[in-house]
Amino acid sequence: MSIDIEHWVQGELLEAKTTARAPPVRAISIRNLGNLDSRLYNIIPQDLKDEIITQLIEFSKDGNAIVKRSACMSLGKLGNFIPNDKISSVINRLTTICTDENEQYTVVASSVLSLGRLETVIPQTNSADVIRTLVTTCRYKKEEVRESAVRALRKLKRIITPETINDVVNVLIELSGDNAWIVKESTVNSLNVLWDLIPEDLRVDVVNRLLELCTDSDWVVRRSVIQNLDRILDVIPEDMINEFINGLLEFSRTTDFRGKRDVAWAMGKMRDNIPEDSMNGVVERLLELVKDGHWRVRRLSSWAIGRIRTVIPHEYRGVVIENILELRNDSDTKVKSILAWIIGNMGDEIPENMRGDTIHVLSLLEEDEYEEVRTSAKWALGELD
Repeated sequence: MSIDIEHWVQGELLEAKTTARAPPVRAISIRNLGNLDSRLYNIIPQDLKDEIITQLIEFSKDGNAIVKRSACMSLGKLGNFIPNDKISSVINRLTTICTDENEQYTVVASSVLSLGRLETVIPQTNSADVIRTLVTTCRYKKEEVRESAVRALRKLKRIITPETINDVVNVLIELSGDNAWIVKESTVNSLNVLWDLIPEDLRVDVVNRLLELCTDSDWVVRRSVIQNLDRILDVIPEDMINEFINGLLEFSRTTDFRGKRDVAWAMGKMRDNIPEDSMNGVVERLLELVKDGHWRVRRLSSWAIGRIRTVIPHEYRGVVIENILELRNDSDTKVKSILAWIIGNMGDEIPENMRGDTIHVLSLLEEDEYEEVRTSAKWALGELD
């Protein structure tokens, strides 16, 4: 087997080095070398391993962008196998490409992503330079490169030091206002991943930006913020909470179902962080949204009501239950299941004069055509006994 793999590697190297071959053909051989798995790589003689890395570095200097890009990608994929005496050469080559203003942008993007794969092999002596290179590349003219640099920063979390974290956070805050949604979304993801590294004096600025992005025009950006909203709730300054909620409520007036859905999702996530003087407005809007024409909005709105049920003012609970019971004929199975879940969890909080209607609705749902609804209704009835 070892002889076979040796011959195969030598054949791929020869194919890649043969400049008479078309660049796409050479690129395939280069990518094949990068796709070697650990089992095969480990049975290759050391001198051949060294030659693979040496040649990949040389291929990254080729005159053809396809060949160079493939070489850069393969260096990243083989990151864990790079011999110690060649790590610095690989890092230097990739960072050089990242800072070359004349390089083709797809080659730069591949180099950036490969740097992001080298977290476990980048020496401490190189870590600050690598991070600073990526911070600089975050401002590259092409959005594909900017997004790749932002992604690489979060993958290199382990090597971000106290001396470089401020530069990282500041460039991410800057890019959170990028014109390209793909860059903004990646920036939000990186801020979430790096949250525990962010210095206290920068957290307010980060929170400010994330809260603004909750009402971004791109739904993928909003989703990325709201998914991790729990992480920042406890550090939102009190004077910002009401303003944030008012912004969400205003944004929920959009005609785009995704905007209304995302607002409901955010409200449910906030739960204990909704101030008393904002609660009525939140409940009223959620009760409107559970009647929305789109099932995704109704589903998330009913879920949000279930989440905040324990902090809803007592005078509103009867109105909430009345509106929730109207969902018994909803066309969405999840909405009806959530109805039962809310009722079951409210238990003794249900006004006495509404218990009869509530039990009647749950009894009807026990006969629903969908098992999920029947199971939820049966559980809720058990909770009301």
